[in-house]
Amino acid sequence: MINNTGVVVYSWNANGLFGKIAELREFLDRNSPDLVLLQETHMSGLDRYYFANYSFYSNPSRTHFKRRGTGILIKNSIPHHYLPNPLLHHVEATMVVVNFHTLAPINFISIYVPPSATVEFTLDVEKLVSYNAATFIAGDYNAKHRHWNCIKANKLGNQLYSFAQKTQMNILAPETPTRFDPRGSTIIDIAITRYLNYVSTVSSENELSSDHLPVRFWLDTNTAAYTNKTFVPNFKKYQELIIQNSTTQFDPQSGADIEMEIQRFTAEHLQAFSDTGKWVSKRKEECSAVIKQQTKIRNKLKKIAQIT
Repeated sequence: MINNTGVVVYSWNANGLFGKIAELREFLDRNSPDLVLLQETHMSGLDRYYFANYSFYSNPSRTHFKRRGTGILIKNSIPHHYLPNPLLHHVEATMVVVNFHTLAPINFISIYVPPSATVEFTLDVEKLVSYNAATFIAGDYNAKHRHWNCIKANKLGNQLYSFAQKTQMNILAPETPTRFDPRGSTIIDIAITRYLNYVSTVSSENELSSDHLPVRFWLDTNTAAYTNKTFVPNFKKYQELIIQNSTTQFDPQSGADIEMEIQRFTAEHLQAFSDTGKWVSKRKEECSAVIKQQTKIRNKLKKIAQIT
């Protein structure tokens, strides 16, 4: 379902980004999500990846274990700032605080909870949610519970469910499995939220190459969708318009006169700058329909192979 308003967030355990960058770029171009929360990037502190029209923030594993690491992709057009992590002992995380139009700031966090973590992992979650009131934490929790349609619960799932109940946080999970392996399928890629009382939809989608499916979250914030456009000024027309503007002799009598003249001068130039430039769509990653179809078929066959 395509929504023209609200916020679209994907969470995806990539099980290593190496060799999947072109596929991820095509996915971003086709779906245009506002944010993508990544887990198990397998990136070191020296690795760098670039995506058209998106800012990419990542943290390597705090234990330098190669099979971990998290990251966040966010549209350049969305006002935001990166937050460094507090001292974490149990989980991996990357945080970005976002300002959507007239909404209060929202802290989006990509989280990875290793399967070997103890029930004390929620102590790290408490540290993360303390940074901002409105919080959205999505990722691979390795937590199973019947509350989000798992066949049976595990210790991480029991702890997460109890923590959410006590702290009055909401749990958002899809109805269909998010991870596949020969032992079966399960739902471990979910989100918990605080002070985000919006209507939402959650679904796992048969996209991208990993043993995890990307999970799509749509939050009905009733805000206009951000588009990948940039403002291109025309300095020649801007100069011509400024020259054409009438000028008056300025004879200040007080500090207030100077302040008023500065305001008039600034407003005149900003208006001229806006009137002579134009908004244009940013460059998109092109990918043919044939390649897109082949990618979908490949992903479907991989999921079948993982199950069998």
